[in-house]
Amino acid sequence: MCQADEICIRANEKFTCSCIAGYTHREGRCTACPIGTYKGVPGPGECTSCPEGTISMTASRSRGACICKSGYMTSFNGSCALCNASTTLCSTARFGSCFASGYAELKIDVPDVVYPGQMFQLAVRKLDHYGQTISTDSNSILQSELVSTNASNVPRSNMLGSAFASLKNGQAAFMIGVQPAFVEVDWISGTTELNQDPQIRVKGSDSESGVAMLSDAKKMEITAGITVCPRGHVLLLDANSAREKWRPGACQICAPGTYSLNPLVGAGTSPSSPACLQCPAGLICAGGANIMFGAGTWEESEGRLLLCLLYTSPSPRDRG
Repeated sequence: MCQADEICIRANEKFTCSCIAGYTHREGRCTACPIGTYKGVPGPGECTSCPEGTISMTASRSRGACICKSGYMTSFNGSCALCNASTTLCSTARFGSCFASGYAELKIDVPDVVYPGQMFQLAVRKLDHYGQTISTDSNSILQSELVSTNASNVPRSNMLGSAFASLKNGQAAFMIGVQPAFVEVDWISGTTELNQDPQIRVKGSDSESGVAMLSDAKKMEITAGITVCPRGHVLLLDANSAREKWRPGACQICAPGTYSLNPLVGAGTSPSSPACLQCPAGLICAGGANIMFGAGTWEESEGRLLLCLLYTSPSPRDRG
């Protein structure tokens, strides 16, 4: 029976155990190819050394596992060139006087919570194989896009703001917003339901090597229920949307003379049509949740402000 690092092969009408890819036969057993080598096929063959200027992890199984090592950079023809003072693409890096390797991934970061229709910053970094920011790139153009999670591959959300940004010192920032699609909004039960969780990714072409760059898709966290919008806002749905059973929504701050304590409360009778409420007499509503109270005692009930009427027993003189 073959070991975990062996494979059963047939040779000369006999079955025998031989080393898997990434391993070679040493002293009667299979041993992982050492750092700086690789072996792409199973069998008794030897490990192959990585090209000059590259390095690999142990048990590497392909030539592609060899990446530029410290002191080298990826040249335009894909090989690794030694860095020197005249190399314009070199820069200070953690592993030496130049970048350890070329482009490996686009790393994106979004806020912990995203409010519908509210602008936020999408931060992007271009990283090499060692996780370092490639600060020499101030030329590549990036594009952000929403990613669908349904079978039709059609994003059921709207993106606001500019979809394009340029890298500067290996970093870029998009100021964008998203209007996610809602299938249910009910202020009576205080619930909201999204058609799908919106996801975003960034793509572009590496100006230094010409290779295509693409980040992983990242989910944007949209809170549900009465926390779907900041206090003082209401969740407005697109009334003109001709789409089937879902409508894009956005948080809108209430104008002066109106207020909101619950983004799902509606001014009318429909529980699915949130709206800002008119400021009650005796109060000053400066917009949003900024309310200045006058005389009397006010209470919040189901997202509305109500004046409490206090009952006092009549005095004996009043009773006549």
